[in-house]
Amino acid sequence: MQEPSTDDRDGSIPWRSSTLQVILATMVVAVMGVSLIAPILPVIRETFDVTSAEVGLVITVFALPGIVLAPIVGVLADRFGRRPVLLPCLFVYGAAGTAIALVDSFSSLLLLRFLQGVGGSGLTTLAVALIGDYWDGMQRNSIMGINSTILSVGTSIFPVVGGVLAGIAWNIPFVLFALGVVLGLVALWTLEEPDVAKNDAGGLEYVRDAAASVSLRDSFVLYGATFVIFVTVFGALLTLMPLLLDEQYGLSSSEIGLVLTGASVTSGIVASQNGRLSRYATNVELIGAGLAIYGVSLAAIGAVLHSGSVLSIVGAVVVFGVGSGLAIPSMNTAVSSFTPGRFRGGAVSLRTSFIHTGEAAGPAIFPLAAAVVGYQPVLVASGGILLTMGIAIWARQDAVVLEQPA
Repeated sequence: MQEPSTDDRDGSIPWRSSTLQVILATMVVAVMGVSLIAPILPVIRETFDVTSAEVGLVITVFALPGIVLAPIVGVLADRFGRRPVLLPCLFVYGAAGTAIALVDSFSSLLLLRFLQGVGGSGLTTLAVALIGDYWDGMQRNSIMGINSTILSVGTSIFPVVGGVLAGIAWNIPFVLFALGVVLGLVALWTLEEPDVAKNDAGGLEYVRDAAASVSLRDSFVLYGATFVIFVTVFGALLTLMPLLLDEQYGLSSSEIGLVLTGASVTSGIVASQNGRLSRYATNVELIGAGLAIYGVSLAAIGAVLHSGSVLSIVGAVVVFGVGSGLAIPSMNTAVSSFTPGRFRGGAVSLRTSFIHTGEAAGPAIFPLAAAVVGYQPVLVASGGILLTMGIAIWARQDAVVLEQPA
C-alpha cells in the first residue's frame, strides 16, 4: 500500500511516516560501515602490524561487492519489489559486521568486511529508490536533503564513537553493527511495499529498455560526478585525512573523529536546505558547485600543510563539508528523478555501483599516491582537478536533468 503523501509543492517532511523513519534509519546504519571505522584505521594498523596502504583495504574490501552486486540488487528490486531485497541486506550487513569483533587476524577481518559489504551493497540503493517511489517534486528534494542531513549527523557521531570505543579495544566499534539486525526486524514489521509498477523484463531486454528511457549526456554527467564525489570523500577525507592527522600532527583516534565531525556537521546543515536551493539552481549546477568547493578545500589543505596549524586544516575540512552538502543530495535527487519508476531501482543501483567503485578506488589511490609523492602534491593536484571539473559542470547550464514520471 502507498502511504499518503503531503503536497509535493511545499517541500514538507512527513516525519510521522514509518516508511520515512525506516529509510532514514537504514541510511544511518549504512553510513556506519565507513564513518565508524575510518578514524580507527591507525589503531587497526598498529593492532595487526600492517602498512597504511594495507589498512586502507579495510575500506576497499567493504566497498568492492557493491560494484558488482548493486546493479543486480536494483534489477531484483524492480522485478520483485523493494522490501524482499532490503530485509536480507540488513541482516547480512549487521551479522557480518558484528562478527568482526571476534576475529584475531587481519585476513579474517578483511573476509568479514567483504561479506558485510555484500549486505551493504543494497542499503543505500533501496533507501534512495524508496524516497523516489514515495515522494515527488520539491518534497523529494527536501527529503533527499534531510536524508543527507541524517547521514551527516551519523557521520558526525560515529567517528567520535568509533574513536572513543577503539581507545578501549580495537574491536568494540564493530559490535554496533548489530543495529543492522535490529533494524531488519523493525522493517520486517513496519515497512510496506510502494505502489510502483514492477518490471517483468529481464536480462538484455531490461538493459535496453532502461537505456532508451534516459539521456546519454545526463547519464554521463550524473554517474561520472557520482564516481568523482565518492573517490574524493572516501579517499581524501575519510582515508588520507586520518592518516595525515596522525602522522603530521599526532592526533588521537578520538581527535581525528572530531575533525571529521566538522565536515559532517557542515554538510548536514547545507544539505537540509536542498529543497530551498533547488528553487534557484538545478541539481546538476549544485553538483558542480559542490565539486568546486571540494577542490578549494583540498588545495587549501595542501597549501598550509607544512606551515599552518592544525586549526587551519580543520577549517578547510569544514569547508569540504559544504561541498558534500551541495553535491550529494542533489546527485541523489537527480538520479532518482531522471528515469521512470519501473527502472528506478536499476538507475539508483547503477549510481550505487559508481559510489562503491569510488569508495574502493579512493582509499587505495590517495594513500598510495601520497606514499609516492607526498601529501602536499596529492592534495594540491586533486584540488585543482576538482575545481576545474566543478566549474565545467556549473558552466553547462543546459545540462538539466528532466524529471520522469513515477
